[in-house]
Amino acid sequence: MVRVTRISNIHKGEYDYVYAMVRYMRFSEWIIQVPELSPSIELFTYFRQSKNNGTWGKDTFNNYYKPKFIDQINNDPRALEKLNEIINLDKEGKSISLVCFCKDEDICHRSIIADMLKNNGVKVIMDKDVI
Repeated sequence: MVRVTRISNIHKGEYDYVYAMVRYMRFSEWIIQVPELSPSIELFTYFRQSKNNGTWGKDTFNNYYKPKFIDQINNDPRALEKLNEIINLDKEGKSISLVCFCKDEDICHRSIIADMLKNNGVKVIMDKDVI
């Protein structure tokens, strides 16, 4: 099972593996940084600019950001390798959490990664699934 959530929602020892899908983070002994599953610098810059100028939302996410991010992942062998690593760990029965800093998972790259994992047979739990 893979839980996809915000980094502030996890605690040391809850999961066998915690992967932070972020380009930059402070050192952590128990969180594995996987920049391969984070947005490119160009896409992250676009996100920040859209947020700052008030154009960021579901439409921008679905019509521009999401297709660009999917294309980025599908064309990066290192990213596909990381996805396969997570899929294989899930098949081994490991508990995994994928995290980033975004507050709204509906318009965050972690929801895209979650869909990719679901499409490969992984049971994924997202924050909105937790009651």
